[in-house]
Amino acid sequence: MTIKTKKKRTQYIGNTFALFSLKMIKNLLDIPVTVVYFPTELYEALQLQAEERYYRVKLKKLHDYLHVFFPDLLYAVPLQYHSIQHPWLLFQGRFNPSIVEAYVKTWVEKELPACKDIPLSLRIEQQFIQVGIKMNDRDNPEFTCSLPHVNGYQILQRHIVSQLHGLSIPIVKESGEIREHTFIRVVTDKGAELISWEPMGTKDKYSYKLQLTLQTIPFDSAVYLNIHPKTIRWSSHTATREKKTKIHAYLRFPDHIQRGITSSAFVQMEWNKYNWDEFFVSLLSVYGFKHLLPTCEQIKTNTQEWLNPPPDSFTVGIPYGSHLKFNHDIGAGVPVKERAQFADGVRMAISEKFSGVFQPSFEVVKRVLKQVQRSKYEKKSLSLPSKCEYHIFYQNEALREKAVEALTNSIDPIYVDQNCIKAEDGTEITIKFHDILTLVGENGLEISTPQEELDLIKKVEQALSSSTLPSVSLVELHNKEEFDNKRDPKEPLRTAFATRNRLTQFITPLPEVLETKDKMRIRHAVEDGLRQLGAFKLSIKKMTDVSTAHVGVYFDKTVPILSAVVDDHVWMYVPTITKDWVPYYQGQLLLRKANKSSKWRDYPKPAPAFLYQALVLLERKFNHKHTIIYTIAQNTRSQLSCLNNNQLQLNEDFQLEGRITKHHWSFVRIRKEDGGQVPEWSRIGKIQGEDMEEILLPQSLSSGVLQMSERVFYSLGGKPSTQKKPTYLYFKEDREKETYRKETAFEVCIVKHTEHLTPLEHVEITHLCRTASLQFDDYTAFPLPLHMAIKAAEYTLG
Repeated sequence: MTIKTKKKRTQYIGNTFALFSLKMIKNLLDIPVTVVYFPTELYEALQLQAEERYYRVKLKKLHDYLHVFFPDLLYAVPLQYHSIQHPWLLFQGRFNPSIVEAYVKTWVEKELPACKDIPLSLRIEQQFIQVGIKMNDRDNPEFTCSLPHVNGYQILQRHIVSQLHGLSIPIVKESGEIREHTFIRVVTDKGAELISWEPMGTKDKYSYKLQLTLQTIPFDSAVYLNIHPKTIRWSSHTATREKKTKIHAYLRFPDHIQRGITSSAFVQMEWNKYNWDEFFVSLLSVYGFKHLLPTCEQIKTNTQEWLNPPPDSFTVGIPYGSHLKFNHDIGAGVPVKERAQFADGVRMAISEKFSGVFQPSFEVVKRVLKQVQRSKYEKKSLSLPSKCEYHIFYQNEALREKAVEALTNSIDPIYVDQNCIKAEDGTEITIKFHDILTLVGENGLEISTPQEELDLIKKVEQALSSSTLPSVSLVELHNKEEFDNKRDPKEPLRTAFATRNRLTQFITPLPEVLETKDKMRIRHAVEDGLRQLGAFKLSIKKMTDVSTAHVGVYFDKTVPILSAVVDDHVWMYVPTITKDWVPYYQGQLLLRKANKSSKWRDYPKPAPAFLYQALVLLERKFNHKHTIIYTIAQNTRSQLSCLNNNQLQLNEDFQLEGRITKHHWSFVRIRKEDGGQVPEWSRIGKIQGEDMEEILLPQSLSSGVLQMSERVFYSLGGKPSTQKKPTYLYFKEDREKETYRKETAFEVCIVKHTEHLTPLEHVEITHLCRTASLQFDDYTAFPLPLHMAIKAAEYTLG
């Protein structure tokens, strides 16, 4: 008899991590370019002919198409009055000035006919563009640096990518087999990209993408180049879930067409309402290139055919996304082994082509916190109102039983029946059931016009009584896609329910036979309803030795929405709506009711003054000793500029736009990964029990906190409990359908701290608060105070 033994899983050891980030060590870089100046006469005429915003939009269009025709156009500087005497177009490599001038003339004739008779003359010069690091305060080496040249980040990013065009990176598999991937550059508005070409895939197609972004780090004197390996899955269909959804196409001119260029690159273009832009088509027509561009109808017929088109046609790729209908045969993400090899390939190329400009090795950081001890902060009470209502509007009878079951499991009650749940802390939830047809009638949710929407609101308001207790309604309703060309009824239903003092939570109809995922869906929906009543599962109060208020600041457009966790209860404050801090559920209702009119958004106070006032009111109400304010860098950038990297100050006199904050206020700023602003990482170490040098391991997982500097950390979210075991050993080419998850991280900057907590203790609390939400067993994207503020905005403002 042969006895099978279970294969022992490889164990890795190591407590340091390599960030896929390269430090810029040269303070000044000269980039040789040919520059073109914008015609002065035309600019002066534009000043008289139209509003600035009008011709800027049209000029942006011209810039997009110049990139298509001239891939060696490094950058087109957005035209501003103060820069009219500065370079407009920056070229690297050869180009034909007469063709550029002809395109500009065509643009004027088509887009600005009132200016068509103005003589055009383009001034062209050979120059060096200097892009360098500038310290905001040379006397303080810990001030955050910047790139002072106008558009310096974009110019340097695109210059780096242009030098990497044609880069070949070998990927070594477990078997020793080597697969070479060649990358070509992409011109985009949002940064610098390289994509592997030709596309891969047995059925549906995909390419690898390398996104390179230059970033600064708070209180750091250097600029860093972040490397993000990703996947582009090329769509085989272009039908969208919503008719108005725009499509961003990757477009490349046929290689054999001689246009006086050096290299061929892709450019991202917007496809609006299934039509190419009229100006772009007319521009192609003028110069005899229209026949090279496939029509949108041709692309819709067989989208992937145009990834490898006939030699006399444009190459067109439509990236697959969640807004597109139909599924994709390729799983999302890049396997961790390949991510590390791609990043290392870019690192080696950068060290060769930019020797002395960037540090040749990755930044290395240590993990200062492995995992959080949630158990000692768990609380029996969910912090719900003492008496509240939970209404269930069902289409299928199965929801009645399963919703009560989910409520029971969430609350762990001492008493339960079909109409009431009582918790150990005295909380009492009354449960009521309603057939949704009795509320809206047959086909009552099918609305097509604004008037029908108003009629639905009125009908529901008349059918509902006004609730005197905190109340949430779980409503079984189809997704908006199921209503075809009709309007989604969720928004009018939210409005009608809020008028009757009821919060709403929607769930899509249940199937006849419930699977595990359906039961999880019910549980999450039920618990999200409880979240709207203010429920969460960890005691935030126990995380500090002194009484502390935790405040999340989130801007919906320009309006600040604040949530605060004080003594393990959640409160809200919104300008012009709440004159004081109110319970979380009440703040959401007030916000939803006010959202029927846009006037509530017109408040006179600037955001910093409003925030200062709100924090003072919070202190008066609760008399706590310490306040921690949590913000998101990308969300507050225009409203609280004092929190921007180039404004941060390493001292305790932190000011909210001129007002010195109180000494017991701490500020924690979080920066999301959006746009490559936070680096990816891989663990450094070795296989346990083997005598080997430390290497980049095929493992980037593990939750915890990495420390970059005294005030800057990275909070890593662990693998979701619903995800299957990590696919460390696989390569995408071998298992195309697998989804290769990239662990999430965000940067935590302790802008200001008090004597109550050290920077490390602040980040530990921030990290722990990512696990406090009731409806998630895993890490949320943000700590609880911010999570509650964001969800309030999403659920009430739509």
